[in-house]
Amino acid sequence: ASLIRSLGGFSLASPHTGNIGTAPSITDPALPAALHGDYTNQSVPTAGIAVEDAEMLARMAKRGQKIRIRLFMSCQTFPLSPSRNTIASFKGSTTPDEVVLVSGHIDSWDVGQGAMDDAGPLLVGLEAVSILQDLGLQSRRTVRFVTFVDEEIG
Repeated sequence: ASLIRSLGGFSLASPHTGNIGTAPSITDPALPAALHGDYTNQSVPTAGIAVEDAEMLARMAKRGQKIRIRLFMSCQTFPLSPSRNTIASFKGSTTPDEVVLVSGHIDSWDVGQGAMDDAGPLLVGLEAVSILQDLGLQSRRTVRFVTFVDEEIG
């Protein structure tokens, strides 16, 4: 198994999760030959841990303390299902076929309510479009605002 530190600067003891998978095969000459092979349908159990926990483990290791972790994971992978994205376009005045994309994602995860998973960029994009409208400005290019969910799947 492997533990991966959450990528955020701080997490309030809530790790940001994502996906990890294996390549079907590895033949990269830059990697040792011992790693080459067929890895189809193989995986490494991996858990994300909160920034605070990762930093504590790093301090313990630096002090030379023996670290022993018992890891229990009960995650599941469910079949793919439809998700809903939102798209709003504000037609440009002179070159409407050219598009400026303003986007962000929002989806829920096990310890969140839906607004926890990187909603910040979504709000910045929404505010950018709102300011244009409030000021009565029209972009030369079409501004397309997109919110999307489940970016981990693609």
